[in-house]
Amino acid sequence: MHSLNLLELSKPEPVQLPASRYPEWADLYVCDHCGRNITPHLRRLHGHSWPPYGPERYVCRCGRLYRTGAMEWDSLGPDEKWRRIFDLCGLGLVLSGVGTLVGLPLGVGTYLISHTAKSALLVSVLVSIGCGFALSVLEGIGILRSIARTRLATLFQSERAD
Repeated sequence: MHSLNLLELSKPEPVQLPASRYPEWADLYVCDHCGRNITPHLRRLHGHSWPPYGPERYVCRCGRLYRTGAMEWDSLGPDEKWRRIFDLCGLGLVLSGVGTLVGLPLGVGTYLISHTAKSALLVSVLVSIGCGFALSVLEGIGILRSIARTRLATLFQSERAD
């Protein structure tokens, strides 16, 4: 006898929209022309966050062009670039403060176990720096990837034109 799975009955059908209606919310976005699923190439914004770094346009296999919701670093103006770097450094400092709050008890625990102040200080500092700059490093890698993507693309396009 088959058991009735109530979870599957309560699941709504996935919402599917033509990709031209992006960024209107949907589970699946399909190409307006050929019907291919292009959802993985579109970037949804989460809350009031910055648009993610990535290609700004996606060209479907059939040739239709769609905006992805992402931005490239080189597309930002100088004021926006400066604001993002400043915010990133400020966020690193705030997270270092949070890391210090976490690192101090770990440092005290290390001191109680090892009975050496150097190891306790080392643990506290490493946790503080690690918490503070892990996110900053990841964001910096995203910026570097965006710069490489746009500048290498223009370099290869200029070589093809020659």
